[in-house]
Amino acid sequence: MLSVVRSVVVVLCVLVVGVVVPTAPVARWVHGAIDDTDAYVATVAPLARDPEVRERLADEVTTRLLETFDAEATVRGAAATALGPLADLPGVGGLIDDAVTAGAARLRDGVAAGVRYAVGTEAFGTAWDSAQRAAHSGVRWALTSPDISAAHRPGVGIDADGAVVLDLGTLADVVVEQLDALRFPVPQALRDMPAAAGIVARLDALRLPVPDALRELDVQVPVVTSAKLVSARTALGVIDTWGAVAPWVVLAAVVGALVLARRRWLTLAACGAAALAGTAVLLAGAYVAAREVVAQLALPSDGVLALVTDRLVAMLAHGLPNLLADGALVAAAALLVGAGALVLTRLRTRRATPLTDS
Repeated sequence: MLSVVRSVVVVLCVLVVGVVVPTAPVARWVHGAIDDTDAYVATVAPLARDPEVRERLADEVTTRLLETFDAEATVRGAAATALGPLADLPGVGGLIDDAVTAGAARLRDGVAAGVRYAVGTEAFGTAWDSAQRAAHSGVRWALTSPDISAAHRPGVGIDADGAVVLDLGTLADVVVEQLDALRFPVPQALRDMPAAAGIVARLDALRLPVPDALRELDVQVPVVTSAKLVSARTALGVIDTWGAVAPWVVLAAVVGALVLARRRWLTLAACGAAALAGTAVLLAGAYVAAREVVAQLALPSDGVLALVTDRLVAMLAHGLPNLLADGALVAAAALLVGAGALVLTRLRTRRATPLTDS
């Protein structure tokens, strides 16, 4: 009975080694990723030059900007102010409506073109890095600060609701500069009316109005909600604890297995094999596991955040072999030493057997 218990304990120790060896470096990596802002910014900086990231970001920011104002109401108000009583001249009302419709379309197109121009400039790379640095600092503060009350909230990277955001306010500034140069479109039919000469002159002198909402807007793309940050703090605490105790767990499991085992070289080889098997399983499921971890933090989105998440998950999955290399090498060494010792022991036993018989 005692031998059965010892065997069960040895097997459990070997299984513990197989689970802990590959997960310990991942826990340390998670802690380092949250603590090292410079490394994170260096990782995401190339994404600012990714055409697909720029395309999705332009679409998302354009949508956000257009949601802040009513283009037709803005243009109609500017035209009414510029024309005054001239807008009531007989026969021009419909043409002015056409001009307002065309002006609203030009304003919307100008916003889209301005955003695409902004994300295509070299300055966007700098703005992207600054926004990512602030967002990462916000995540680090939210996950590690002992006091996350609003009174101690940092000035960047965290919005009024406590969510982590990418602050891309400089994009709105560039868009406003582009819009300031747009002129009011005047229909040709209006130009062809001699009685509308005064109206045409005023509209020709009129620039398309830039809504105050755009001039005052901070373009913030949500990254992590405050609710998810609360749950992530708990998870990070568990990960940090695991990263600290995991090496000692491995040491205790290996020592316990070797002390209790009757065939210690075989047990050492089994520990190495279990660690290698655990590493292989983790590598095989790296992409799925990494995506699940990031998805727990990231907001569901079809826009730029979803694409950035894809890129980061791919980077993590591709970098995992290097992350696990040290543990895999030690495990392989243990497997080879244990297996080699077993082979040598058997060879010695076979050579000694004839001498004993004689």
